[in-house]
Formats: sequence, structure tokens, C-alpha cells
Amino acid sequence: FYFLYTNWSFANAVMIAPLSECQPPEGAAYIASFNPQTLNPMTRRPISIITPTYPAANATFNSSQSTLKVMHKEISDARVLLALVSREKRTFKSMLTPMDFFKAYSNYVQVEAIAHQLDSLKPWYGYLESQIRKLVERLQFDDYAGLDLVHPCTQHFGPVSSGTDPEVFQVFFFLGLKFDADLVEEMKQNGQSVNLTNPVSCRVFRSAMPLLPSLLLSD
Repeated sequence: FYFLYTNWSFANAVMIAPLSECQPPEGAAYIASFNPQTLNPMTRRPISIITPTYPAANATFNSSQSTLKVMHKEISDARVLLALVSREKRTFKSMLTPMDFFKAYSNYVQVEAIAHQLDSLKPWYGYLESQIRKLVERLQFDDYAGLDLVHPCTQHFGPVSSGTDPEVFQVFFFLGLKFDADLVEEMKQNGQSVNLTNPVSCRVFRSAMPLLPSLLLSD
């Protein structure tokens, strides 16, 4: 598994079952299924893992180039660990050690959702969570961000009451940032500096609802 997917070209879809086996049951209504032949190259997702059911669909539609880089690193690391396990230099337990997200990166974007009522906060932060993918892509492809990858934390934090106002409730999301050192150096030589203002100022993040994206820099 680890050898195969360390070397897999994800330009090719991962097919768990042939599309010919993912046919609708008799009498079922027609639903459009995944078809690699009709994909628009401009909208093709970086990863395509196709469900072995009808209708066949891309289970990794929300993936990004950052997703692919993070996933490839984890699979490659697991392959190395497995080789050490086979030589009895590590145990299988070492392969199950969870990632320490807040030590993995030097810089983070914090997204804070705020509401004055707990009941109204839940649908609001749920909506924001569904939009994180768009923020990841805007950060990733912005010309002045200088980023190699953007890694959203898979969990949110909260809701918690504000430290300054117990009637205000907050939920936090975090995105780890890895800068491309060569790109940042090239920007410096051209008199440019890293600027994340544009990607965090997209429409959903300028909504009338309170949302405060900010960049956290570690020492």
C-alpha cells in the first residue's frame, strides 16, 4: 500500500472498483456519475478517489494541492516507519502516533467566528467550516502569499464564551502555513513582501457576520 501510493501519480484516479460495476439497480433514477473522460482539465481536482457505488463520485472532491502534499508526506513517512518496524527498530505503535498539528508549522491563520447567541453560532460556524476549502485555495494560489502549502486543522475549537464578555461565544479554526523559501526569496529580490490580505478578504470573509481571520507568527 505505502509503496504503491508513495509512487502513485494522482493525475490518475484511484478506482476502487471499475466504473462498469457501478451501475444503477433496475428501476433506479438516472444520476450523473464520475467520468474521467468528460472532466474539464481546468476544474479537475488534485486527487480523485472514486466511490465503488452508484452513482460513482469523487470522494475527495474538496482536496487541494496542499492536501496532496500533506497526504504524500504522511504516506512516505509511514513507508519509512514500516521499513523500520520490519527491522524491529520501531513498533507498529509508532505508526499510530497522532500528528501534533500545532508543532508542525511555524505560522498559522486563525479564523474566529463570533455570535451573541449560542443557538445562532452553530449554523454560522458550520457554514464557515464549509468555506474553509475556498480560503485554502485562495491562500495557496495568491501571487503574494508565497506559500508552499496550507493545512487546515481537522477540528474546530469551541464554542467558548469570550474572556471579555460572557454573552459572546466564539469558535476557532486554524490553518497551518508552510512558506516556499525559494519563492519568498525571489519575491524579496523583486522588492515584494509576503501579504495575505487579499486571500483573507474574500467575500465570505467580509460578511456582515463577525469573522476575524488573522495571521499568527511564532517566535
